[in-house]
Amino acid sequence: MLRSWRIDGTSGALHVDDAHSSWIAALVVVEHDGAPLIISASDDGSLRSWRIDGTPDALHVDDAHSSGIGALAVEHDGAPLIVSASHDWVLRSWRIDGTPGALHIDNSQSHDRALQYGPTRALAVLEHDGAPLIISAEPGAVRSWRIDGTPGTLHIDDDDTRGMTMALAVVEYDGAPLIISASELAALRSWRIDGTPGALRIDDAHSDWISALAVLEHDGAPLIISAGDDRTIIASRIAAAPRSAEP
Repeated sequence: MLRSWRIDGTSGALHVDDAHSSWIAALVVVEHDGAPLIISASDDGSLRSWRIDGTPDALHVDDAHSSGIGALAVEHDGAPLIVSASHDWVLRSWRIDGTPGALHIDNSQSHDRALQYGPTRALAVLEHDGAPLIISAEPGAVRSWRIDGTPGTLHIDDDDTRGMTMALAVVEYDGAPLIISASELAALRSWRIDGTPGALRIDDAHSDWISALAVLEHDGAPLIISAGDDRTIIASRIAAAPRSAEP
């Protein structure tokens, strides 16, 4: 089921009972033709797009992957570009009409730990040198990929992120993109596009693994929102300790 909610907790117009044949694992929102469009990905390997009133849009791919999709990301500049990662260890890109883009990377043999620890767990997309750059959290490392499938310069081992990376986000900081990683050992880290560490470094942001990240602008600076398996939501500044926590 897909649903939408207003900020006061009342339900919005979006209500789709059978959006997919299996559970929905990832969502992103894009701007298309002047209106928001919701992209959903399922454990059945399918991708769908939906208008805010719940009617389906052009993106409808039943076999986007041969296994369940676990992560989505989108590049908003120009025509939206959707990137999906699946339990089949494949990264793919999609246009908003459902046709495949140029990105197709099979990571099943790219790390010795892939079969033991599973597929890509998180994705982010940023603009770099005038083109989209995909950031993926894979078993063993956080890596970057150009849209043609060639690797970028970013390669950060799990030892540096303090465990497997479970969530990613991208912020604009000091005029350049900054990648935020959140790990299974409750660590928050920031990274420049060349792989050097940024100012954010918190070893024990939560008491258990971090499952989700979001970014917002507050008082003229980015604020990193993290949610953990310890059932807490915490806000952290880029260069400071956590600001607040709510049960």
